[in-house]
Amino acid sequence: MIKKNIGYLIACLFFVAIIVSACGGDGKTLPPDNSSLYYLLAQQQNEPVPEPIPTPSPTVSPDPEPEPEPTTEPEPTPVNPFAEAQEGDEVEFGNYPQTADGEVQPIKWRVLSRDDDKKELLALSVNVLDSVRFDGDSTDWGNSEIRSWLNGDDFYNKVLDDGTAVFTEAEKSFIKPVVLTDVDMTESDNVFLLSGDWNRNGEANAYFANDSARMCRATEYAVANGVWVATSGFYAGNCLWWLRTANNSKYVYYVLSAGNIGCNDPNFKNPGVRPALWINL
Repeated sequence: MIKKNIGYLIACLFFVAIIVSACGGDGKTLPPDNSSLYYLLAQQQNEPVPEPIPTPSPTVSPDPEPEPEPTTEPEPTPVNPFAEAQEGDEVEFGNYPQTADGEVQPIKWRVLSRDDDKKELLALSVNVLDSVRFDGDSTDWGNSEIRSWLNGDDFYNKVLDDGTAVFTEAEKSFIKPVVLTDVDMTESDNVFLLSGDWNRNGEANAYFANDSARMCRATEYAVANGVWVATSGFYAGNCLWWLRTANNSKYVYYVLSAGNIGCNDPNFKNPGVRPALWINL
């Protein structure tokens, strides 16, 4: 029995010795991620113990650089071409067909008056631009075809065949709407005809020194569309142009080739359109 216990004790001591030997016997510990048995066998066979394989650290990608904010160039401030214009000056503003084949060119305007206190001026087209009757039967400006033509999609809001607008949005910002009280209007117009009559009333008398000053030429485009032009005599080349004032329920005033003022039926097809604008300065 004693011999048996002694043998058991020796076996235990031997096992402990093996464990101590496996741990290196010099106070060093094995890395926790390697098998003790592997190290034990390696030491028993006098093989070199490999260095532990380092675990690679996860690669962290740097945050991407933020995309730069797109920069928007500020819209240039539109320049008012009438800003420095004085009475009698001619200014190009807007576009309309001018030649017989419809070539679009800038519209020329003549400054009739300038008021720096009110910061406004009145401009009239240098030439008659097109052929439009006043109306089929009405002499009332407010209900006339020519008013609708001037302020609608045929002129003020018109986009021409080549894609050019008669007036750009920037140009429209300079046009001052006006209520024409002389023809009993309560609504405003952007584009209009001058007023005037035989009795030297209205704008066609106030802003022109005499008949000669009212004489006007039509563009080739207007002539091709039907505006009448004098072909002989002292007034050859001059045309007729509408005013907005009615003589009565049957007739409307217009300017003749000699520059004097007459009247005729609103369906009279010979006169042309000579638009007028108030411009904000």
